[in-house]
Order: sequence, then C-alpha cells, then structure tokens
Amino acid sequence: MGRLSEHFHALLISRRVGWRRPWNIGAVTLSDEARIDDRLMREIETALCGLELTAQEHAFIEELLHADTLRLLVTQNKRTDSTGVYDAYSLSFGRRVSHGFLSYDRLDLIFERKHTHKGNAPLQRVSIFVSPYEIYIKNEFTMLTPEPAAAMQALYETLLRKTAA
Repeated sequence: MGRLSEHFHALLISRRVGWRRPWNIGAVTLSDEARIDDRLMREIETALCGLELTAQEHAFIEELLHADTLRLLVTQNKRTDSTGVYDAYSLSFGRRVSHGFLSYDRLDLIFERKHTHKGNAPLQRVSIFVSPYEIYIKNEFTMLTPEPAAAMQALYETLLRKTAA
C-alpha cells in the first residue's frame, strides 16, 4: 500500500469507520471477497457454536451470518512478535449498518500458524472478534482466543484450501 492509502486507512480506523479494524491491518498479501456456500456456512456455525459468548453476542452472530447483505473478505498476512513470525488467515464477515455509509457490523475469525517455508505448520492460535458497530464506535468489542478445537481446525483447513485455489 502506498503512503497516501496507509494514511487514509489510519484515518478511517481512528474515526472507527470503514471495513478495516485495528486487529486485521498490517502487511496483507492476499485479500479477496469470497462466496459463502452452504458447506462453508455449516463449518462456520459448527466452529462458533461452542464458544462462551453472551446470549446477545450469539444473537448478533446468528443475525449477521444470515443477513442478506453479508460480505466475507478473506485475507492473509504475516504477524511478527517476540516468539516469531506467524502466517495469519482471516475470515472477516460484515454488513453495512443502516445509519452510516462507512459503518459496518463485523465478525472476524483469525487463524495463525508459525511461519515455515514448507507452509504446513499446525494451527496454533485462533482469535475471534465480535464487533457490532454500536459498541465498536465506543471502542468496545469482544475478543476470544479459544483453544483450536477440531471444528476450528476443520474450518482452518477449508480456509487454506480456498486460499490455495
């Protein structure tokens, strides 16, 4: 991204508008709007059903995932911290809220694995951000980091197949 584009996205994030959220910016190497077929939707719902969320958060996710205006953006990027370099794959679900041109309800699932040149490291971390616009505008959201259970692993493997295709 060019400097002007980076500045523009930083401005949008600081004002809490637009598609991007602070947790899914960085060196994006792949970004694509994806179609959600029935099989993928079942995998997503299975992976999310066991999470410890409030009734309100579960209702938000259910409503968002079945919205007529749902968009899914798939991104791939690298994240570096003190323990090493990680490949991150994100499923970012969103819909525009009715009262704002750049206002989105969001659900982000971020899957991370240790970066290897072979590309076959196991799933190591899952981060889930539940971000309805009404609370995001107040700089609030829910972040979960569940253990990568079998359903999350299956969803991650589907994501890898879709990004490799």
